[in-house]
Amino acid sequence: MTRLSRRWALGLAVLVLSAVGSQAQESPLRAKTMSRAEKLQALHDSLKDVILRGTIVDQEGKPIEGAKIKLYLEKLSGPLSEVWIESGKNGSWEYPLKKVAYATVSDIQKEGYEFVRYPVTSWDLQVLTTVGEPVPVVVRMRLLGRRFFILEQGGEFLELKSPQSTAVSCDLVAGKCLPNPPKGMKDDLRIEAKYKDKGEWEVVYSAVSSEGGIAQSVETLYAAPASGYVGKIAFLGSWEGHLYVKSRDPFIYMRLDVNQDMRRVGEKEFSVRIYYKAFVNPYGSRSLDYDKRLDIRYDIRKRLEMEALADLGRNKLPPIPDLDLLLR
Repeated sequence: MTRLSRRWALGLAVLVLSAVGSQAQESPLRAKTMSRAEKLQALHDSLKDVILRGTIVDQEGKPIEGAKIKLYLEKLSGPLSEVWIESGKNGSWEYPLKKVAYATVSDIQKEGYEFVRYPVTSWDLQVLTTVGEPVPVVVRMRLLGRRFFILEQGGEFLELKSPQSTAVSCDLVAGKCLPNPPKGMKDDLRIEAKYKDKGEWEVVYSAVSSEGGIAQSVETLYAAPASGYVGKIAFLGSWEGHLYVKSRDPFIYMRLDVNQDMRRVGEKEFSVRIYYKAFVNPYGSRSLDYDKRLDIRYDIRKRLEMEALADLGRNKLPPIPDLDLLLR
């Protein structure tokens, strides 16, 4: 019977296909007399043939043709082998494995795109390696576009102990969250935590702008969604993921990486701590793709930050800078 398990090495998801049949089920007495070579041969004989199968799409779900998929294959003895295959018209691909002990989907390449599902999760791997499975695992790449200076803020939305409840309003551009915001404070998001029972809070995230909203995604998107925004989103218990906020007038877009952590802190006491990191495009674009060349130019980065904060404080979008010119 085939068993699937996961191991992680050098940041890669490695699929272990340790299919052990009746030939590998020795008695304790027999196991002591078998040589290592005999054991390896028995395990090799028991390995089942499987098929790696998947579909490559972009972050909007459109199939990507001509993507090159890199596989590392390892048998019970001998060196690793490397195989490159290519996705078809509908983004699909497959590769048969014969007597392979370990298989790694280590990279996917396509000009103008970047592999973002890396490493692949254990659930994906179980779906990916199947015999006759009609639904292949979907692996995503992101379309590379114009990169921007992105404002980054982070901190704590709130921290409570049972049975406390509270609500805070947040200026995500300035990185401020207050329970009683002063008059004139910019307000992008409202978070309300209500203690329910048994160590759980219901946390409601609400958009402040009537024309804006919030969208949720389990994966990191490098462009905020064009649609699908709602007025509020609620979570009960611990939660970790991404919220995309469309706020202000004129609109700006941002991604929040949120960790909503609830735990026991005493015999009868519980706590909730919600912390976040915000990535804000101050120029009105949905792109959240940061130009990493700015990492080594603190002076330019700081100048762009101050200009963006000043213009957004006056309810206007800053002009989009020519980063190629600035970073020469």
